[in-house]
Amino acid sequence: KSMTTKENNNNNNIGNDKIIYVVDANVCLHQLDVVSHPKAMRNVVVCTTVLEEVRNRSRNAYERVRRLCLEASSSTGDKTTNSGRKNFFVFSNEFHKDTYVGEPKKGESANDRNDRAIREVVKFYQKVVGLCSSNKHDGTKQKREGGEGSAGKAAEAKVILVSDDRGNVLKAKEENLNAMSVREVVNKHFAKSFPELVDLCSTRTEECFGANDNEIARNNYAKNTRTTTKASINKTEMNSKKSNSTARGGFTAFPEHLTKAQYDSGVSAGRYKEGKIRCSPYSPFSAYVDVGDDTLDVKIEGRHRMNRAMEGDVVGIEIIEDEDEEEEREKDDVNDDDNVVSLAPIVNASEDVASVDDASAKAGAEMPPSLTELKAKVVRIVKRNWRDRGYACALDIESCADLARKQHENSNENETEDGGGRAKRVLCVPNDRKTPKIRINTRHAHQIASQRIVVVIDAWLASSPYPEGHFVRALGEIGETASETAALLLEADVDDRPFAPAVHKCVPPLPWKVTEEHIEEPKREDLRNLRVCSVDPPGCRDIDDALSAVVVPKNDGVEGEEEIEIGVHIADVTTFLKPGTPMDDEALRRGTTTYLVQRRLDMLPKPLTEDICSLRADVERLAFSVFWRVDPATMLPRKDVKPRFTKSIIKSSKALTYQKAQEIIDDETNDKSDLANDLRRLRDVSKALRAKRMEQGALTLASPEVRFELDDETSNPLDVSLYISRETNKMVEEMMLLANIAVAERISEHYPSFALLRRHPEPREKMFLPLLETVKLLGLENKINCASNKTLAESLDACVREDDPYFNTLLRLQATRCMSTAKYCSTGSFPRNELYHYGLASPLYTHFTSPIRRYADVIVHRLLSASLGLISIDEVLISSVEKKVAMDNTNLFTKEIAETCNARHLAGQQAGRASAELHTLKFFKDRTTVAEARVFQIRGNNNNKTTTSTTTTTTTTT
Repeated sequence: KSMTTKENNNNNNIGNDKIIYVVDANVCLHQLDVVSHPKAMRNVVVCTTVLEEVRNRSRNAYERVRRLCLEASSSTGDKTTNSGRKNFFVFSNEFHKDTYVGEPKKGESANDRNDRAIREVVKFYQKVVGLCSSNKHDGTKQKREGGEGSAGKAAEAKVILVSDDRGNVLKAKEENLNAMSVREVVNKHFAKSFPELVDLCSTRTEECFGANDNEIARNNYAKNTRTTTKASINKTEMNSKKSNSTARGGFTAFPEHLTKAQYDSGVSAGRYKEGKIRCSPYSPFSAYVDVGDDTLDVKIEGRHRMNRAMEGDVVGIEIIEDEDEEEEREKDDVNDDDNVVSLAPIVNASEDVASVDDASAKAGAEMPPSLTELKAKVVRIVKRNWRDRGYACALDIESCADLARKQHENSNENETEDGGGRAKRVLCVPNDRKTPKIRINTRHAHQIASQRIVVVIDAWLASSPYPEGHFVRALGEIGETASETAALLLEADVDDRPFAPAVHKCVPPLPWKVTEEHIEEPKREDLRNLRVCSVDPPGCRDIDDALSAVVVPKNDGVEGEEEIEIGVHIADVTTFLKPGTPMDDEALRRGTTTYLVQRRLDMLPKPLTEDICSLRADVERLAFSVFWRVDPATMLPRKDVKPRFTKSIIKSSKALTYQKAQEIIDDETNDKSDLANDLRRLRDVSKALRAKRMEQGALTLASPEVRFELDDETSNPLDVSLYISRETNKMVEEMMLLANIAVAERISEHYPSFALLRRHPEPREKMFLPLLETVKLLGLENKINCASNKTLAESLDACVREDDPYFNTLLRLQATRCMSTAKYCSTGSFPRNELYHYGLASPLYTHFTSPIRRYADVIVHRLLSASLGLISIDEVLISSVEKKVAMDNTNLFTKEIAETCNARHLAGQQAGRASAELHTLKFFKDRTTVAEARVFQIRGNNNNKTTTSTTTTTTTTT
């Protein structure tokens, strides 16, 4: 009895150092907030079986586990902090003779085989720990007289399997192994000393994530009440919710999802379809499903039909044939609707918000004849898209108070004691309206009531009207710039952590300068005498492009004739950013530089972006240059002379702002310097290029940008205004487009199966419905033709009102919202005609001009270098995961790079826009401003119509 008490005291105090925790894949996937806590589970073993399973199921979780192991490994040499250090050990169990379990046994699933392998690891560690302890006791007996073994046993290490899989835990106990769930470990070993760990515990159980469905839970609860066969699928679906509700004896908010067998059978019969959910920006219970068929417009409306599906989930759906019959069935299915609190942030007191597309169609815009509109309901979640990093939320104070009162009346049925205060079930309102409210258990409700917090979703059972989650951390006071910025970065999935030491080691030491070795490179031209200048926004320090335009002798051999040679010079980042290095891996992971209002989150370390690679004035820098010969008569590049590409050394003569460059160009009377003449040549060439693009069908759309003047000390906005675009902005834009198109043609010619391009698909017919509805309401339906980009551009040019100069801008804003998204792609993934860029009217296009801030440009630089024979193509195809990709997988390599760049580009844009919106709100928060405004859209709920209008003018006091 005394020994047991002693062991328990050790477990709650210093025993953490003497316990080895072997974790399984489910713990690594769903309980990393606990495992990574500095005070929890000091010694953690992650076997390779677990690492491989985690890598296959969640790339984010895998990278997080990998980081924990690497950080623990890098700190092993620091003996001074050994007692407080977390130790993560990677054990190669699949390559050890004592732990290798071979292939799955007959009738054994891959998951069961992996669980068996993990239990073998626990047995092996117990055996090794036992031998070590035995040897230690033997040595102690020889050194001490009368030594007793009890003290040694009390202090010897203990091996525990940590798993939230009930089946795995039960089998481990049957094999006489120590096995516990994460919550059991926390309650027994840490809750009294570190009560915050209780809140970090995920509420997931095997029924929530065992096989991506609720089969285990359904079998446990209803195995004695019903049986299911393939012939009774319809009956099972209708009765599943009621039978489960009876079996559980509780409230059921949603119908149960189909089992995998039921779903697969229905898919084979053509009854179910599969696709990705895209929720309305204003409600989590109104969504479209992309089923991979452009002729189908599939919509899901209402929380019952959404059936716990969330933004980004891959779902199985059933098309609703009879709307009235389905509505009656839904009414019968809801058995306790009075108990359901608002499941999402309230938007005009409506649970569901009609989307713009749907309402526009109802208001009069006809659906395209090739498009079939269908209603559907979710019958299965094929793949969840819950964010591993969590959701930015705030407590729903009203519902918290209501739930607390109900819990008190029910004698605190749902409350639990966990080593300190009393846990309360509270609701959290996510910042993102596409996400429903989340219920958590926390003992810190009063402390976080005014805080912006992070919540991770753990499960959403049919018996719960809300997804269940757990509190991770507080970001700060609601409304504070720092906390709201942290929240918007979390929502956009943008990482703002500093670069790791391994990344900084890849950067050359400062001060850096061009050396003789660079000058003597055989394929690098010395252009330091060429007159070059940069034109950028004020305060720009990461200057990645510069321009030149000089008069040169004509190269066709005719004496006395001259022409213009224009050049675009881009920072040669790839000379310093080598494939396969930690800096390259980190650049790919970040994908892009994210520009917030008050700061910049770099893709590469600042010494590289602001110094070594920045094309600053009066310093020598390495560049990648492209040259064209321009016909002075047309001011267009000559078609008979191909662009010339070369690595170079340049020395910029001036770093100009857009405004300063414009002033130089406009001052033709007084400023006749060589630099001024170069800028005017560039202006003339850009005008000719722009006119040619417009003639080919390029679109001029409206997307106004907002600029802020910030307080130097507080970073609070002092002024907000629309960004003024000058002629020099368009000049630089045309030069960058010219370079990008030339590089796209070059790399696609040399690498037709894996060049990295940027395509802009033609919008689908239904995407133009809001624009068509607007012009119909205004009586201009005969003036808009969306048949092609050229006809659309001509139509927009014709829609003007003499009495309203802003009217055309509003129409272009509406047209901008109708566009599809431009994306990076591999040339091997699409036929040539589908590589077209709709907005620019260009057959081929890529990104080459910003390698400092876009990883896609880095890959394009490498491809261009390979096409010029500067590097081998094998060097381009080095992957951070597999080190080198075989030539027959080159399309897959570029495709994966493109998908990563697309995701990171979208995330960066989302964060930038959210930051601008945040600072706009902060500017107007304590100010009264009178201004003229336009009603751009009118949104209605319930039976109201949603229409768009661009004719209303109002004076608004904010």
